[in-house]
This record gives sequence, C-alpha cells and structure tokens, in this order.
Amino acid sequence: MVLLVSYDIENNYFRKKIADHLLDTGLDRFQYSVYLGNLAEAVKDTLVKWLLDLQGDRRWGQKDSVLVLFLTDRQVREMLTIGKPNWNQEALRGEQHTMIF
Repeated sequence: MVLLVSYDIENNYFRKKIADHLLDTGLDRFQYSVYLGNLAEAVKDTLVKWLLDLQGDRRWGQKDSVLVLFLTDRQVREMLTIGKPNWNQEALRGEQHTMIF
C-alpha cells in the first residue's frame, strides 16, 4: 500500500526521530516533511500504530500533527509532479522493471 506521511512537529529532536523512523521503515523523503512509499500491509500497520502512539510522548506539542494518507493505485498513477521529483516515480507506480545495485 502506498502511504503519504506529512508532519508538522515543533521539537527539533522529536522531528528528527520521526523523520529517521519514517526513512528506516522504507518511506522516501518527498519534501522536507513529506514522505512517500509503497509498504507491505504488516509494515504499514506497524508504522501507523507507532505514529498514533506519538501523541503520548512528552515531546508532543499542542500544535503538532501528523497526516497519513493511504493512496490508491489510481491516485498514484494520476499523481501530478511539477518540477524534478527527488523520488523514484516508476518504482512507486510499479513501472520499474529493472533493479539497479
């Protein structure tokens, strides 16, 4: 399942912790606080639970927020990118057939 995750977190340390976790989970940084990736269902479920639990952290501020969008295949295919994306559009859309090491 393709996920788009965006956050607005005030605490620098907490924000870095979240960014590192999103990258470690397999999402790619799409923009500074926006991450995108195709995750297996079990990984997605674990990540969503981890994100939900963030509100209980002492560093969670009153204005902090995390947005998680679950994108359909059609939404991903019809996604419009203006400019040069810093993510692999073909891989996300399932169009990449060659793996480069």
